[in-house]
Amino acid sequence: MINKHSQLKRIERFKPMIRCHSMLPILFAVMGMTSVAIADTPKEVPTKVVSFVSKVGCKKQQLPARVIAIGSSTMRGALGPRLSRVFKKDPNISFHLWGKSATGLARPDFFDWPKKVVQLIDKKKPDAWIVSLGTNDFQGLRMPDRSWIRFGSDKWIAEYTVRVRKLLEQMAGTDRKRTIIYIGPTAYSQKRFVGRMGAAISQVIREQVQAFTGPAIFYDAFSLTSTAKNKPKKSFKQRRYHIHGPDKIHLSRKALEFLLEKPVVKLLRDCLAGINPS
Repeated sequence: MINKHSQLKRIERFKPMIRCHSMLPILFAVMGMTSVAIADTPKEVPTKVVSFVSKVGCKKQQLPARVIAIGSSTMRGALGPRLSRVFKKDPNISFHLWGKSATGLARPDFFDWPKKVVQLIDKKKPDAWIVSLGTNDFQGLRMPDRSWIRFGSDKWIAEYTVRVRKLLEQMAGTDRKRTIIYIGPTAYSQKRFVGRMGAAISQVIREQVQAFTGPAIFYDAFSLTSTAKNKPKKSFKQRRYHIHGPDKIHLSRKALEFLLEKPVVKLLRDCLAGINPS
């Protein structure tokens, strides 16, 4: 169960700042994916534990596996193409990428991810998913009757929880056999309310994945890219490599490679083999 009181305590200080529900998709749409090359390649991937497995753990899948990666701008324009290049050389994985910038679960009136997932299942018949959603959900939730649920309320936590759970259930299928790697939001702004929202969203997704009764892993990108006070980190590997690109929103090439691409590739391959993250 989600601890609503702990969630609300985190975010109650920035409630008055959440006003412009409809502007966030436009904001993110105009901010293209940028990256910056930085120094030499790190010798190893950061070792911080940021992976959380579902209640039933990973289940061995028959190979080759059909894998679909979905998400917003990070997946569509940066991480997704990287994964595509990696898996193109892997005979055990047939990879398909589908992304749309400025999207998430908050605004189904702008883009309906559950509906798209159903279409992809019908067309591609996936065995596994890689999902990168949440960074654009720092806002109120749009409801079918065109009303809003304001972030920071009990209703927001409850409704966002329902949306995450519904997405997991749709991706996994009624038999709960499809593997899911769910990448949470990344930290990107010095504004306190954005950081607190990112932490809250990340916690909701993590708890839903951990409670899920299908093979799933939550990858906590927010904790890798934020400080203990929920502010975005500026660098990693003893400050040698920038985390963000010039726009201060999207990740740099080094951060993409070593904080997302390499760990996620390993998580997927291991989980398809029935190996839980250590």
